[in-house]
Amino acid sequence: MIKWIVITIISLIILGYLGVDIRKTIDSPVTKSNVEYLKEAIVYVWTRFLATPVKYVWNFFINLIWNTAIDKLNGVKNNISTTTSYISQ
Repeated sequence: MIKWIVITIISLIILGYLGVDIRKTIDSPVTKSNVEYLKEAIVYVWTRFLATPVKYVWNFFINLIWNTAIDKLNGVKNNISTTTSYISQ
């Protein structure tokens, strides 16, 4: 975290020495238009291509991995055996 703060500060100092005005750059209509275009492109790619597979993987993770792990941990917490013994006693 601190590394990224230091890198950001150093980057701003370097841009200042090069004469780049960050405020003018961010406030310019061209930058605003580019950011809006990028946002629209990301939303399009998400809804058209990524949403369905990501939701499938997420539901797989939640249903088969996360819930199973939580059930096992609750069993351990309540002193219930979570393994099946195949050795007859």
